Amino acid sequence: SDSVKLRNKRRKDDGLNLQEKPRRQPRKKNVDAEDGDDVQKTVEALQNKMAKTALRQATRLSKEKATSGETPTEGTSSIDHGAPLMEQLKNITELMATHRESKMSLNGSMTKDLQKRFDAERDALDRTSDKVVEAFKARMEQILEWRAQMADMNISGSSADTSGNLTVDPTKDSSDMTPPEHSKGGFACVLMDRENKVAFRLEPMRSSLDAAAWLAFHLVLDMFGMKAANAVKEDKPPPVFREDRGMSVNVPVQVWNQTSIVRCYQEPTVEAFSKHVVKQRNRLLRKAREKPSQNGGILISSSIEERRNSMILMPLLWFWHTIYMEPVPENENQSLTENDWTRRIKGRELADVLCNPDSKGTGAQGQEGYRNVRLLCSVFELAEGDLGSTARSKWRAGAPRNIAIKVLEDIGKSLRCMHACGVAHGDVKMANILNVGDEYWLGDLPALTRATTKMLTVDPVVSTRIMTGRRMMSNDMWGLGLVTLTLLSGSSRFRKVCDKFKSIIDPKDSGPLWMIFAAGFVTSLFNLSRRSLPGDTEREQHLYKIGSSLRELVSSPTGRSMIKMLSREHRESARAHGEALAKTVLQHEDFPRV
Repeated sequence: SDSVKLRNKRRKDDGLNLQEKPRRQPRKKNVDAEDGDDVQKTVEALQNKMAKTALRQATRLSKEKATSGETPTEGTSSIDHGAPLMEQLKNITELMATHRESKMSLNGSMTKDLQKRFDAERDALDRTSDKVVEAFKARMEQILEWRAQMADMNISGSSADTSGNLTVDPTKDSSDMTPPEHSKGGFACVLMDRENKVAFRLEPMRSSLDAAAWLAFHLVLDMFGMKAANAVKEDKPPPVFREDRGMSVNVPVQVWNQTSIVRCYQEPTVEAFSKHVVKQRNRLLRKAREKPSQNGGILISSSIEERRNSMILMPLLWFWHTIYMEPVPENENQSLTENDWTRRIKGRELADVLCNPDSKGTGAQGQEGYRNVRLLCSVFELAEGDLGSTARSKWRAGAPRNIAIKVLEDIGKSLRCMHACGVAHGDVKMANILNVGDEYWLGDLPALTRATTKMLTVDPVVSTRIMTGRRMMSNDMWGLGLVTLTLLSGSSRFRKVCDKFKSIIDPKDSGPLWMIFAAGFVTSLFNLSRRSLPGDTEREQHLYKIGSSLRELVSSPTGRSMIKMLSREHRESARAHGEALAKTVLQHEDFPRV
């Protein structure tokens, strides 16, 4: 049809009669030439409209932050480079996410203006990433300077008294003695940079394969977490309150995927999730082989808004960093072994090397007596604090009004994203819930490796007999319950219960005590709430189901065999602690809504 129109146009220009029949009739199509022309015009109009919409979305943030009314020129970045590094990263990644959505809406094709802006924002992201690495180097230099100052103070500003103790010169500035702000965990140390609102998480890795698996896990969760959570939210599956049949036999199962709950609710989903993790892990390893000089990258596959809705603290960047340190024995009272030269360094050991002036610190490359430790440095948004330290310092008698509700809502969103992918956190506790603005985010996510990820803590009720395998989703629900219990009763009261149980039995064998404690707590809560609160059928049925499942677990053959190791006095003590804590929780003004 286009060739016929072109021929007619030429005839018109030559003054020919357009009504004259052409020599060859055009082939008949399903759509007439005029209709095809209209369709083509409609498609072009839609593409132009989508391109204009994409440009408007891409410049939305830049217009909001622009100090003047002028529009940024094409091919230049509109990011405020005077803002903190974390704000620059978030703004650039938000723009790039908008560009990607626009590109997908245009079926993979971009207009020239949008492509120029996309390239400009990518260059800005690269420059900002370099700034983050420079900020990390500056932070490490500050730590080295602080260690040198502390060494000078110990030599010149301190002296030994007659008893042999060191006394510090009072003329020295005590503020210089404060160690750099940091935190330490099982296998990681986190350095905090308040000026740039950035947290650097340093984790020693056994190999590049494990590092790629850790990075791939976060990438895949970032890709599918919110989508899976929205699907679960629409389906509205009912809660499950029941004991696992594997716990009710004389010889209980000890492997996670032999339990019926895991086989029904977790294993199929986590297998599909793991396939995507392996795919992304192999892609990262392939890129590392193709570009061996590249020592870092971006860890963003969704928009900042989607991450904010997931309430999961995820890294934005990653890069490698190598330090040289003296090998330390794995156990403090043991001598150095051959394994200490190659084993994985723990978080406290790394923190001692960096932030403890009494340690020998780091060495140089090739220095005798030092081993090289390769650290995977991941960059996170800096949180204002964790729930555990806040509760210990401010909420010893219970959290203020609406705090427990807010924590349940936010961490519930985080767990929905993870559980919808079949992944369990496995270590939900107060210290891993971080305060970001007015919200509470879940941090310290598990690292899926090639095989299975061991459970970090011995869950008193759910996994007392599960010795091997991955974390279970029911572990997270137990952990969220303990967090809520601590917020409603107060950290000091709940800490007394934990200390009491530790004095009775070793924590790894304390499952029977916690089972009896939970049964006494829920039963008392059910009875007291019916007497002191207005009637609520849904709440009463909820508590009754939990109490029934706990009683069945305690009376099962496995439960009875576990309880036999406790004396009658200890069993009565555990039940009394549960009932006392139920009375305290009931008095909190947030309990009816919790």
